[in-house]
Amino acid sequence: MLTDNSIILALSSASGSCDRGIIRFSGKGCIELVAQICEDKDKIISAKGFTCNAAKLIALEVPVFASIYLMRSPASYTREDMIELHIVGAPYILTKMISYFIGTQHCRIAEPGEFTKRAFFNGRLDLLQAESVTRLIAAKSDREYRKALDALTGRVTNMITPIREKLFIMARNLTVDLDFDEEIENEHIEAIQLELQSIKTDLSSVSKASEYEQSIGDDYNVILVGPVNAGKSTIFNQFSEESVSIVSNIKGTTRDIIKREIHLGSHSFTLLDCPGWGEAVDELDALAQSQSSISIETADMVICVLDGTVEFAYQKPLKPPQWQGRGILVVNKCDMPIILNVQEAAEYFQWDQNEVVYISGKENITELRNKVNQKWEEFEKSAIGSILNARQQFELLNAIQALDLSLDAIHSGIGIDAIEFEVRRALYSLSRVTGDEVDENILISIFSSFCIGK
Repeated sequence: MLTDNSIILALSSASGSCDRGIIRFSGKGCIELVAQICEDKDKIISAKGFTCNAAKLIALEVPVFASIYLMRSPASYTREDMIELHIVGAPYILTKMISYFIGTQHCRIAEPGEFTKRAFFNGRLDLLQAESVTRLIAAKSDREYRKALDALTGRVTNMITPIREKLFIMARNLTVDLDFDEEIENEHIEAIQLELQSIKTDLSSVSKASEYEQSIGDDYNVILVGPVNAGKSTIFNQFSEESVSIVSNIKGTTRDIIKREIHLGSHSFTLLDCPGWGEAVDELDALAQSQSSISIETADMVICVLDGTVEFAYQKPLKPPQWQGRGILVVNKCDMPIILNVQEAAEYFQWDQNEVVYISGKENITELRNKVNQKWEEFEKSAIGSILNARQQFELLNAIQALDLSLDAIHSGIGIDAIEFEVRRALYSLSRVTGDEVDENILISIFSSFCIGK
């Protein structure tokens, strides 16, 4: 609960000279306080709802013209009365104006993140949304902005809240079971087990989606893989629009991972060309193949290039790789007769035929470019929309661990009390994600990272 009801103010615009400076106030009586320095104070005091008023401020030695944005409780960011002064962004005038209000002893400078902290305590935002505010402010790209905005609008909360509600109901029912000192029937235990397994599956899906979204971030890595002489370097040069990678019929020509920044439509990514798989021609080639395997595992998208003029038996890797969901199969050299069994290759890699692209790397890779763009759009639509931060992910994993222990308790037959304890522990962890249960130290850590005016 919020116990400090004082009026807070802060400079909410950028420091230094600017066209417009913004001083933000929140708290009961802030509208009347600001109105006292307006030439027409009655108009400000009587203003309803969300309004913007032109005013002349008479607190300083010379009059200052301002736009006053007024937001009445509870229809404001903090759910308190709020008011903003928008004046000329001269540092001297802004400093004098702030000093004037502080000197009245009716308000104080806001602490870092205190506006958002009040929004949290007053029920405007949950903790997931509150933590997204800093990410929204710090966004450096359209993608980062959209991810933070998704969290701020409650999309992630809407994924977690139903799971938390199921745990709450289960914890309540288990407490009722404990109140009756009778033998619990096997059918009832089995129902509890099924429900716990379902809840764990839902939580695991949220956690995996978050980890996936964390991995792709904004620094996309696309890697070209395939057997030697399949045409990877030629395709790499087509993407780069210059001869960056050496093209040769000699096996093991590519000895190191070559990188290039690629801009494709609205997407940007780092394209990597790695050594082809196959029998190493020497020790250096073996080392290069070993290093490339690490890059393949961590890549966001894998483009597997096969030579359409060679049978698949001579091109497949030793074991099927785990690239499902992030791969494109390219059949290259389609300007010549194709003998590759494409269906066999797709089944080996466990890829759908829709993920196969036919090109001639020497002539045109338009179809491949289009497929890469399409794949990014699929990634973005299927992703969680906003990653969980480290604190939130930690609590989510704690909840999953507690559910595992509750299922172990069922299998061991050690009693409803142990099951109830772990269910309540899982419920507590999820409540710490949304902010329904959270200690003061966590709040201090979160809101201290904000800037003063947010």
